Amino acid sequence: MNARWWLPVCFVGVALAVSAAVAQQDEGPILRPKANPKPGAKPAATTLLVACDLACDWKLDGEAMGRIEAEGSAKAAVSPGQHIVVATAADGADRVQKIPEAKAGAQVVVSIELQPVRDARRKAELEAHEKAVREASETSKREATPPAQDRRVQVGSQYEQGVSLYSEHRYAEAKPFFEEACDAGNMAGCWSLGRLYGRAEGVAQDFPRARALFQKACDAGEMRGCSGLGVLYSEGFGVAVDYSRALTLQQRACDGGASMGCSNLGVLYDKGQGVTQDHAQARALYKKACDGGYVHGCRNLAILYKGGLGVSQDPAMARSLFKTACDGGDSDACNDLRGLP
Repeated sequence: MNARWWLPVCFVGVALAVSAAVAQQDEGPILRPKANPKPGAKPAATTLLVACDLACDWKLDGEAMGRIEAEGSAKAAVSPGQHIVVATAADGADRVQKIPEAKAGAQVVVSIELQPVRDARRKAELEAHEKAVREASETSKREATPPAQDRRVQVGSQYEQGVSLYSEHRYAEAKPFFEEACDAGNMAGCWSLGRLYGRAEGVAQDFPRARALFQKACDAGEMRGCSGLGVLYSEGFGVAVDYSRALTLQQRACDGGASMGCSNLGVLYDKGQGVTQDHAQARALYKKACDGGYVHGCRNLAILYKGGLGVSQDPAMARSLFKTACDGGDSDACNDLRGLP
């Protein structure tokens, strides 16, 4: 009985040994020593790959290597060891240096970022400029203040330059002169600046800004500022329509010698806004404005004579008044004149 089980047990042992050997062999490849390079084979090259984010001129160990375009690259063979790579922006304003370590038979990538250097330089230049401006301003303030008379002449000259440019419709150029005059206390400059913002002449239309400037001028006694403020209230430009307030402001301007205030007050009587409609009163106010040199008042008066409103219809008088206004620069009056029979 025992003899019959002996051989199978041996076979099982042999089978297990063979199976283990096969399993061991399947765990991975058999490692063998690398073969020696063939006699005469060239060793792998050692190289640098240099890339620039901006167009740059680059040098390798002090030797000029040429131009690399923005986001481009260039390759150079080098010996193992440290090397000096210098890249300069195409305009020569910015420079970056790197010292890469090249290993035998390998390629080293050297990435040159000039844009951060440029941004930092420009920021530093801007800060230096702003500092210089502040210091110059502080120095100017510490210097002796010129005589009051000279200062008034200077401010008046700035305002006049603005007026001259405005008359040529060079509104954007006139703006800084009006600003300087206004900042220096010339209320005519404040009114003129408010007019630019109210009419969108050379600037983006800004009724709140116009209102603040007109208010400043009016409070300081510049009657044209009062009239400009009154127009905002009668037309509802940037504020709620308020004919009563508009009437008060235009009356103040007219009584204060501003011919435009008389003309604008006449418009309120002409339309019956904030007051009972009265063409005769409007006529008197338009005439006062026209006689005072305000050509828009002449045109408004011409319209009354043309239509016989508050006055006997008089085509000849209307034509004469339209011509006066047109010659004075009122383009609407010129159109009215051409439309007459």
